[in-house]
Amino acid sequence: MIMTLNNDQYNELKMCENNILYFANKYIKISDSVSAKQINLNDFQRSVIEKFEGSNSFFLSSERMSGKTTIAAIILLHTALFKSKNTSAIFAPKQVMSDYMLELIVEMYERLPNFLTISKIITKNKQKLKFDNGSTILSAGPQPQALITFDISTV
Repeated sequence: MIMTLNNDQYNELKMCENNILYFANKYIKISDSVSAKQINLNDFQRSVIEKFEGSNSFFLSSERMSGKTTIAAIILLHTALFKSKNTSAIFAPKQVMSDYMLELIVEMYERLPNFLTISKIITKNKQKLKFDNGSTILSAGPQPQALITFDISTV
């Protein structure tokens, strides 16, 4: 199915494609105990996204509860939507943590306006999200050898 966009939607789509911060600040909604609300990135989260955008190689080591999971979910969703045939992997100390991040990505995706869901999810299970643009997000938990046969672009 081909999606028809008006000029405003097309311009928004291009802004989102070219700027993860714009995409996050304007369109990413996260859940609290009551409802979904627009994300409000803190300075640390903004700086992490800016560093990621300007780098071919990026490593983040940070304290607990600093918003790393949310940042990673935003980056992986953005990458899957706007970079075709990209394979991303989620590694965490426990499989349940990787699975949670995959669920968070799905929640963020489902809250996007229709014109931003240019790539549709065609496979959704506990360990994999596959998009119709050829991008995939895999959840590997603590077992990186489980993904040895994949060509991973983003971890």
